[in-house]
Amino acid sequence: MAYNKTNWQDTLRDAQGNVIQKGTPLNAQALGKIEDGIVAAEQKIDNEISQVTTQLAHFTQFEDVNTSKKYTYKLEQRNGHMIFIYEEVL
Repeated sequence: MAYNKTNWQDTLRDAQGNVIQKGTPLNAQALGKIEDGIVAAEQKIDNEISQVTTQLAHFTQFEDVNTSKKYTYKLEQRNGHMIFIYEEVL
């Protein structure tokens, strides 16, 4: 489900203090929507990383087309980041 961005508006008042534009309410519902969007985005990113990691797990060697050197590699997760480690095959 796509996130529907809120078009936030400030409350504007004239020189006498009369409201000339009502602002977007900042309440639990609006803040909950933001948090739900963050959680959904995080889950989507985690799923994408998992899919890429699964696909890459089937490949353990590659060749540089410019130099014809061959490399082995592995993926490791460190501190919440995926690290691509490779070594030249001698």
